[in-house]
Amino acid sequence: MKTTTEIVFVESTHQYFVKGREVRSLSSLTRPLHEPLPDHPVVQRNLANARARGAQVDDGAARIMLGKGFPIATVSDEAIPYLHAFASFWQETKPTMEGQALYVQTPLYCEELDFCCTPDFHLASVVWDLKATSKASRLWGLQTAGQALANSCLERRILWLRPTTRHQYELHDARNGNRRIFSDRDFHVIRALARGELGGSVVERWKEAA
Repeated sequence: MKTTTEIVFVESTHQYFVKGREVRSLSSLTRPLHEPLPDHPVVQRNLANARARGAQVDDGAARIMLGKGFPIATVSDEAIPYLHAFASFWQETKPTMEGQALYVQTPLYCEELDFCCTPDFHLASVVWDLKATSKASRLWGLQTAGQALANSCLERRILWLRPTTRHQYELHDARNGNRRIFSDRDFHVIRALARGELGGSVVERWKEAA
């Protein structure tokens, strides 16, 4: 369970509560836009494995940022290369954040649209999310747009951990507009989804641009 002054996030059930009231999650808003996967044992097993690895990477990266050390004894062999990639990123990036308040896996509430989310880490002016998958997704752009709305900021970035590549990781900033990830419509889509307009023109135009 993670808490802030007013927000409680129950990880086991993925429920958010704000001042005791259950509030929907950002992921519940974007879930209908996910591509359906075949209901095949191998596909489902691979998906479960990827989710477990991702959770270990997220938690391990949080430990590194909080100064708790590299969690080599508590993560799978598959997750370790991703954490090495993150440690390399953090060694280079941490000095640029000196003097700024760093929030690691801290729940946020978007009062405007009444949803909660938890960026992997954020500053007052920017939200960051970590990715450890093989392919980029435009859903990442939507996710960070929702996080930015909840953080009352405009800057949003993706850290894509790619330990099998020469550079180990890729940094993607929405200001650079990588079309595999970000869209100019991302903020509009999140607002439309929050209003229940899944089949509306805003969402349909976002889909068509894929």
